[in-house]
Amino acid sequence: MKIADVSYFNRPVPWDALRAAGVTCVMVRGPIGAAGADWDFAVNWVQAKTFPRHGIYGDVVRTESAAAQSENFLAGCNGDYGTEPLVLDAEPTRAEWAAMAAGTLVWPKVTYTALMRSMLLGLAAHTRVKIYTSRNAWLTITTDPAWGKDYENWIAHYNSTISAPDVPDGWTWSWWQYGQQLFNGKPIDVSRENVMAMVFENPTGDYIGIHSIEPGNTLKQVQDAAAAGTRIPAVVQLNDAAAAAGYAPYVDSAFCRYYSADDDSLQGVDDWTDDDMSAWSNRRLDAIEHQATDAQIALLRSFLVDNEPDPPEDPIAEEPFGDSYSQLAKAFCNLILECEKRNAVRRASGRPEIHLGIGCLPQGVPEWEEMLQLVDYNDGQLFKFIRQYGHIWVCHEGVYQDDPIDKYYGDLIPGSPPVAGAGAYNFRWMYLFSILLARGLLVPILIAEFYDGGGYPGDPDGHVVRFSWYDVLIAALPREMAACVIAICGFTCNPGPGWTGANYDDFYLSDQLKAYRQKVRERINGVTNMPNISDADYAALVTANTATAGILAKYKLWRVGDVAIAVANPLQLYDASHNASGAPRPNVTYDINILAVSDDGQWLQVAPALYVRAADVRHK
Repeated sequence: MKIADVSYFNRPVPWDALRAAGVTCVMVRGPIGAAGADWDFAVNWVQAKTFPRHGIYGDVVRTESAAAQSENFLAGCNGDYGTEPLVLDAEPTRAEWAAMAAGTLVWPKVTYTALMRSMLLGLAAHTRVKIYTSRNAWLTITTDPAWGKDYENWIAHYNSTISAPDVPDGWTWSWWQYGQQLFNGKPIDVSRENVMAMVFENPTGDYIGIHSIEPGNTLKQVQDAAAAGTRIPAVVQLNDAAAAAGYAPYVDSAFCRYYSADDDSLQGVDDWTDDDMSAWSNRRLDAIEHQATDAQIALLRSFLVDNEPDPPEDPIAEEPFGDSYSQLAKAFCNLILECEKRNAVRRASGRPEIHLGIGCLPQGVPEWEEMLQLVDYNDGQLFKFIRQYGHIWVCHEGVYQDDPIDKYYGDLIPGSPPVAGAGAYNFRWMYLFSILLARGLLVPILIAEFYDGGGYPGDPDGHVVRFSWYDVLIAALPREMAACVIAICGFTCNPGPGWTGANYDDFYLSDQLKAYRQKVRERINGVTNMPNISDADYAALVTANTATAGILAKYKLWRVGDVAIAVANPLQLYDASHNASGAPRPNVTYDINILAVSDDGQWLQVAPALYVRAADVRHK
């Protein structure tokens, strides 16, 4: 992702040139200190909001109080922070640098450190926050630089020939401002996002989670898996926040879904008024606050508040699909905004925030045009809100009865372009996420109900084969897609009345599943194995302990999502190759130099005509 930041210094901002150059995120200078603002903040903010991602940064002033500056930041943003965290610009001004060099200013490190910490903590009660600084500035102005490592950061280090910026000790950079670029002849600061710093939901091991209707033996399952070193990625518990919170210490993410026969499917949403949407939102949030304690809310990642909405197509609309899914997106946006109002009150009183699982769409929907409606509603507002406020997207997938697990896998859905790895039943979500990827709006996704076909009790071996089919394909997705997936949760365990025929208990308690979890526990997700390499070429690589350009070019290595571990420059590459017969070889490593980094930060040049995707570079 290419990021540009603008202020009145850049007037007039060449907005069309930014778009043409592939800028997808614009950061606008806004509040300054206790009373000021950038002269062009208002006009720049209007334009920035036409980009998929956009946010605000403000200058922290050394001589003014934390309280006054925080009030100005909040008033200046007026509750609209865009899609990004609010950024606090922490660096001396040019005049202050000059005064320190001349000996006329001794920077008040203790006072300034307290100022920054107070502002970050106070503003975090209202929105996400981020620090803009450089290594030199941060070491100069704070007494204990390490404390800032827990915040997202935006590091200034003007050098586009290196592979990463210098950061304060213990930090990992989130964004890197690496230089300036000319847009219609006007120099503007540009930055790139660290794809390795983005949250990878499930970087190693399997994706097989649990959906539980009654608590039953679910707690024992998650405890046993954690004890065996095969921690389960997610559990969804129906109607019991106490049970779900009990799983939290043993799983990566615990969820609760509150069932409502009247409200689950948003029946008639295509005809809802604004008042209808508001009433529905309040009923769903009331259900959470009335049934879950704050202690439980603090332990749960999200509450799933709807179930399998599928608004009907409008038979009399001029457009083939009417606007039903635009209405659905509007209802979900209403829900998120109401949730944020309540969370603002909760933050102010020290109570935990409520986060939501949005969507829960049924297997086999939506259609391509309906996906576009979801994403296009109000210029991507639904998925911007999900990103901004820490919610997740949820769907249901699978095949039924005795259908093969790969039924319709690879098939197009009507109207869609080809999407690698997508299918009409399983991996249908990939069609939606291909749109989100193109617009810089990827969000976490939970497959909260998964059906693997082949019947239910009594076939652990068959279930392992079918679940592992899906699991392996997720792990082999390009990193940006695999990183979004939280888990696939088999529907269901411990079934209550009405669901006794849909029972995965035997499978989840089986030795076969435990063995599979152990087998893949160290697997690195989000990569694709190298192609098969001949023994002669492999011997040349190992003997020389180097990745020669000729062999790399011959097999097109490092172009298809292969594993790489970045420890420095040179890169240390991890060999996940197979021999000509397809058998895996023992793991080896070898080094290769980074010759250059592309302007957008997406590619590392490692030979004259050979590139590694930056998204495939992994830190040890």
